[in-house]
Amino acid sequence: MRNDNNIKLSSPLEIQAIIKKINSKKATGPDGIPNKALKMIPPNLLTCITKVFNKCLLHHYFPPSWKIAHVLMFPKPGQNHKLPGNYRPISLLSNLGKIYEKVILARLKEHSLIYKSFLMSNMASAPTTAVYISFFVLPT
Repeated sequence: MRNDNNIKLSSPLEIQAIIKKINSKKATGPDGIPNKALKMIPPNLLTCITKVFNKCLLHHYFPPSWKIAHVLMFPKPGQNHKLPGNYRPISLLSNLGKIYEKVILARLKEHSLIYKSFLMSNMASAPTTAVYISFFVLPT
């Protein structure tokens, strides 16, 4: 389904498919919602999450709370743990935010394929178009 902004809205089936693919064993971010819990949500809650994502898409909005990360520092193996440079940071983000990012990525990929198709159909009239394709097409 599309709207006035020509943005493809999400569906509970799309969100459910994304949730099915996430790793249940990954750590929880600042929102405290584990992936294991997301995999067990009932259909009515899945519909509510879809509505939130669609409102965000319509308003070109990414909630600031989904941008906050908990940063954990892990020591590099075999290094002196007294030196700060011998640690590597791991950022734990909101699991809902990660799902929403995948929804956005799907729209960007779709848009890039449409754009690529348009450019390819006009290739004969614009020989430098191939340069633009490499900048605008996302890897699959």
